[in-house]
Amino acid sequence: MDLYTNLAGYWPLAENGNDYSGNGRNFTSVGTPVHATVDGFRCAQGLNATNYYTNASVSWWASKSVFTVAGWFRRTTTDASNLHAAVTFGGAVSVATVMYPINQNITTGYREFCNNQVTFFPNDNVPTAGGWRFICRVVESAAMCRVYRDAAAAITYTATSCATPASMTGFRLGNYYNGGVQAYDGDVRDLRVWVDRALTAAEVAELYAGAFGGGASRLSLGLGLGI
Repeated sequence: MDLYTNLAGYWPLAENGNDYSGNGRNFTSVGTPVHATVDGFRCAQGLNATNYYTNASVSWWASKSVFTVAGWFRRTTTDASNLHAAVTFGGAVSVATVMYPINQNITTGYREFCNNQVTFFPNDNVPTAGGWRFICRVVESAAMCRVYRDAAAAITYTATSCATPASMTGFRLGNYYNGGVQAYDGDVRDLRVWVDRALTAAEVAELYAGAFGGGASRLSLGLGLGI
């Protein structure tokens, strides 16, 4: 199964924030992100409002109404007062319409936000601290998104705009783009973005199973794609 076509960025986060897709879209670190082995997987550990990654060179992701973003996430705090955004965009959008490709609240489970549309995954088996979760967001059009968590069937919803903003100024990993109030507080590994491509359900299942590296069935190789 071809999961390389239109792969815009792949960040294993095993040792640094470098992009291993071949596109050179390396993250810039803010603070001192730590990389460690957690539950058998190399990852960026403890990303928060002080230590996170940012990428300002995002013209490749601006004004996209078809894209896929996927990764593995592990919350490490029991704080339920904030939304704990893992990936956010910056641009000429209000706080109410900032998109959260991946987001988790410890009391309600995982959420997916787009233009005030909210999808909740059940809070089943979300531990008070720890536990890796695979989250994949597939944007099929400016008005339709599919969201996957682990091996569960997709939740599909419509929204006013699922597309990335034309004036996108960057995106952050581990911190809310417009401030640290909703910082993630957790670990991240194997983040991938495809542009102009909406992965199918079969492709998402393949990605989750580990056939493309970093999946549930084996350890992430960290360096390279792990085929």
